[in-house]
Amino acid sequence: MARFLRMARIVDHQAPSVVRGLFYLILVCILVLAADVMLLQYSRNQNASLLAAYNPGAKPRRRPGLMADEDAGRSGKRPWRRKFRHDRRDPPPSVAVPIDRKYYKSSNITCRPGYSRTRFQDAYGERFDPEIPIFVDANFLDRENAVSLPVPFGFKDAESTVLNILQHMPDTGMPDSVPEKSCLRCVVQGNGGVAARTHLGDVINNFDVVFRLNSAPVVAHSHDVGNKTTFRMAYPESAFRQADQYDSGWTFVVMVFKPLDLVWLETVIRGRQMNSGDGFWKKIPLSVPKPTKEFRIFNPEILRETALLMGFNLQGGKSDKNIPTSGMLAIMMALRVCDEVAVAGFGYNPDKPSAPLHYYDSLPMREIWRSWTHDIHHERVFLRLMKQQGIITDLTGGIR
Repeated sequence: MARFLRMARIVDHQAPSVVRGLFYLILVCILVLAADVMLLQYSRNQNASLLAAYNPGAKPRRRPGLMADEDAGRSGKRPWRRKFRHDRRDPPPSVAVPIDRKYYKSSNITCRPGYSRTRFQDAYGERFDPEIPIFVDANFLDRENAVSLPVPFGFKDAESTVLNILQHMPDTGMPDSVPEKSCLRCVVQGNGGVAARTHLGDVINNFDVVFRLNSAPVVAHSHDVGNKTTFRMAYPESAFRQADQYDSGWTFVVMVFKPLDLVWLETVIRGRQMNSGDGFWKKIPLSVPKPTKEFRIFNPEILRETALLMGFNLQGGKSDKNIPTSGMLAIMMALRVCDEVAVAGFGYNPDKPSAPLHYYDSLPMREIWRSWTHDIHHERVFLRLMKQQGIITDLTGGIR
């Protein structure tokens, strides 16, 4: 630095004016370049800090088109996805939490009647109404919340469309695929990366009722997540797009998040094909080759109840970062269907932003924190409390 200042004094006193001007021009350029480098490094450090830890107090920037899941939210843009491959020569070891696998796969496993539902009622009291119908039927017009709130919390201004759908839906009760037993054991198979390499397929298949979410695949992953399906919950953008994936036997529970979802459902349930996917943020199945008896509409009153239990501000019925994920809605449905409820593949870890978000791809965990429709902080707290209170059993240990 001393040499540089000495050189500057020599140039200032001895060099011609043209040389002095050139020298100072070069000096200014060097200083500007150094400042740019420092600012760039500072920006990188800030971004790294944001990815390394989630700040629940910070409001995320709304980016049209970002999508980390389903479960990551209905925010728009399809994420870049890379196929997740394992080395078939040496299968990775199981990473599931220690459970008595022999017991969970046994035909003599016990079931405690009303266990999960009773514990949930003890914890949340009258805030939980087990009498809310699970599926929408023609009686929805008699329910105040269903007709006074707009989609996704009700059907205000969409009553006629819902009635048209119900005319083509012969069954609105519990499907025949649910066993008629005095005590039912449910498992909600989540899509989280924690489900990979768990080798829990036989355990999942041994439950009476198995819930699956969105278009999460079973083929090639059944060793970890099983292949039995009773209910699959999805909305148009998250539903299967290939016809051969709609095998019979499981019930398609349609979750409605916007008025256009009802238009889609009215079209496909009548065996017709959508003319286009305009208005949806992602490609949708233009038709669904499934019998009408295997369709149900998820009651938006349960969605509203779940949002309130999680502490969301519904802002007069508007939907803005107060929509529970598909997985959470499936758990709330399971509490009404079954006596004991277990979950697998649930849990978000902010300390591992690069870990796979899903068990079937390598979309990074950091994407879920960018969702503007889901408040993952509230959901983590809610799931942790449910686990601690014994309402749900976490088979894969991702809820922390």
